[in-house]
Amino acid sequence: MATAHSTQSEPSPEEYARALAITDPLIEPLMRAAIAALQLPAGSQGLDAGCGVGYQACLLAEATSDLAGSPQ
Repeated sequence: MATAHSTQSEPSPEEYARALAITDPLIEPLMRAAIAALQLPAGSQGLDAGCGVGYQACLLAEATSDLAGSPQ
């Protein structure tokens, strides 16, 4: 059984940061709308599962003023 392998290497940290600088402003309105649709009460807690750089966790913390695991 043959398996497909990607020939692309992982992006460097600099390339990844440049990609985030381009894409984050594009998805921010969508993420804010999704968080608003959740109608989370103030003080709600969230958990960032460690996928990515934590951008959505920052938006959740901003919306609820609380985030589980944030530095005290």
